[in-house]
Amino acid sequence: MLFKFTSADLHNATIIDCSTGAVVYRISTAVPGGRSRSLSASSLYSFASSSSSSRERLSSGSQKVTTLSSREGLGLAEITWEENRASLIRIGEEVLAGSAEIFDAAFIKVLPEETLIPTRMEYVWRTTPDSLTLLDDDGEVIGKLHADCISLEDELFPASKTGAGHSYLELGMIPPTEVLELLGIELSLD
Repeated sequence: MLFKFTSADLHNATIIDCSTGAVVYRISTAVPGGRSRSLSASSLYSFASSSSSSRERLSSGSQKVTTLSSREGLGLAEITWEENRASLIRIGEEVLAGSAEIFDAAFIKVLPEETLIPTRMEYVWRTTPDSLTLLDDDGEVIGKLHADCISLEDELFPASKTGAGHSYLELGMIPPTEVLELLGIELSLD
C-alpha cells in the first residue's frame, strides 16, 4: 500500500491511496482558540469521543486535537496533545492514555545513529535524522515514510526543489485493521 499526504503538514492533510487515487482518510488538527485548517469543506470532523471521561479531557480549551477521519467524515481516531506530547489517543472505541500505551517504552533503544521504538502490535518504528521506517518482528522493513517526493509512473523520486514534493507512507502487507493505528502512531512521531 502506498498513501500520499496532500500537504507537508501531516497534521492537516488528506491521505490518498495511490493505487486507486481515492481519498481514504483526512487529518485535521484543531488549535485552541482557532479553527482547524482543512483542504476542503468536507474535512470538518466530529470530535465526539467514546467515553464521557475522555470527552471531558478533549473539550479542554488549552489542548489541540488531531482527528483522523474516513473520506465520509466519520471520526476514526483522535490524538489530544498537551504541548507536543500525545496525552490521549482514541482509536475507534478504544481510549489510550497517550503514547505510553501505544509504544513499549521499556524497550525503546536510543543508539548513536537511530532510535528504535517498539509498538504494542509488535512492530518497531526506526527513526534516524533522515528517515522513518517500520520494521516487523524479524527486523525486516515493511513500511517507510518518503518525505518530499514526487511520483512518476508508480515510482518515487526526491523532489527537485525542497518542499515541491509530497510525503508518502509505504506499508507492506499490513492487515487493514492495523493501518489506522499505524497512521495514528506515525502522526504522534512527527
